[in-house]
Amino acid sequence: MARKVDVGVLQRLSEMNGPAGFEGPVREYVSDLARKLGAEVSVDKMGNVHGHVGGEGPKVMLIAHMDEIGLMVADIDDDGFIYFTNLGGWDPRLLPGLEVTVMAEGRDLPGTVGMKPPHITSEAERKQLAEMTDLFVDTGLDAAGLQRAGVRVGTPIAPSTSFRRLSKNRVMGKAFDDRAGCYILLRLLEEGDLPCDVTFVWSVQEEVGARGGGPAATRIDPDYVIVVESTIAADFPGVPRQKVIARLLEGTVVTVMDRLQIADAGMLEALLEVAEERKLKVQIKKPGIGATDAGPIHLRGTGYRALPLAVPSRYIHG
Repeated sequence: MARKVDVGVLQRLSEMNGPAGFEGPVREYVSDLARKLGAEVSVDKMGNVHGHVGGEGPKVMLIAHMDEIGLMVADIDDDGFIYFTNLGGWDPRLLPGLEVTVMAEGRDLPGTVGMKPPHITSEAERKQLAEMTDLFVDTGLDAAGLQRAGVRVGTPIAPSTSFRRLSKNRVMGKAFDDRAGCYILLRLLEEGDLPCDVTFVWSVQEEVGARGGGPAATRIDPDYVIVVESTIAADFPGVPRQKVIARLLEGTVVTVMDRLQIADAGMLEALLEVAEERKLKVQIKKPGIGATDAGPIHLRGTGYRALPLAVPSRYIHG
């Protein structure tokens, strides 16, 4: 039987616009596909998607977040230039020239992040890094046109990046943090035959403080939580060996400690044993970097056992 969850699903997930707090298109797509794959689907008050698959044994929660980093309209001047704030952890160096989609109420509007070109900047300005407050989005519309299109303060803005296949086992696109994790959960759901009572969760607002996972865990009350994330593959020029967090094609990345959590020791040991038995590649992430939904989840209620796993991705948040 042909797969329903193939690389085409990853492409659709990657190209969808779903900045933190505005995950609607991703939520609808994931919910519909999870139902078709046999899960009992519901959406909680936060907007997290729950896909329950009954089974015997311990209660397990598998979670990946739907949101991506984005921007939000903060002000619109009389000429229609949009000033913005960030939704999640942007590096301002990467924003000038970025093509974006302004997610207006009536329709999506294309635009670009603008700044003064080098021809009309002073030598001192050219040596300075652009601050986010110096940048703006230009859609080609004036203020009245933006108003007619439904753009206002608070309108979300998403990067506009096409998905491309670079080689047999490498692809390029946006939002692999964490649409790659969302894709993996759908693949696992399609595989079926899970030896436990599993609830798949596609969560919201991870990029602005890991907000969705905690309420989802409270609702499910799992025995074990596995967070499926995307993390930094820094195997490229200019990064010294001791700062290479993870590498492409070297296997699943296992977090032992990040800024918000020390991974459950028992779950970690069990995972490494299984990986060794099945000859699966595993790489240990350098400790203390980043954070995931596991941080707030493991502190909810009386506490939960949690372990983050990740897909290595280059140029994360970039």
